[in-house]
Amino acid sequence: MKTELIPHIGINLATKKEQAHQQSFVHYDGKRVGLIGWKEGSKVVFTVTLSPFEMDVICSQVSTILKAETEYVEAPSLVDVDPETLTEKSIYDEFNESDLT
Repeated sequence: MKTELIPHIGINLATKKEQAHQQSFVHYDGKRVGLIGWKEGSKVVFTVTLSPFEMDVICSQVSTILKAETEYVEAPSLVDVDPETLTEKSIYDEFNESDLT
């Protein structure tokens, strides 16, 4: 199983030129599984569901690539989301025309 860090290159909408973002995509076995920032101490942010073993292996390989100890953060599981909290109204849900200038 191979882990790669691929620079995140995007298009600047103002200049229409390619621009490197301050992060790299983490690919594992050819699939994008997360990203990591370029700043020292950045953590791998997994964007897909993986087993704890796979996350540990990927994090270890990223640490080897960067020559620095690396930690990770998991994406929240949808199983843990309470559907009731998604339907609760918030005062911020309303559009207030007085906010327009």
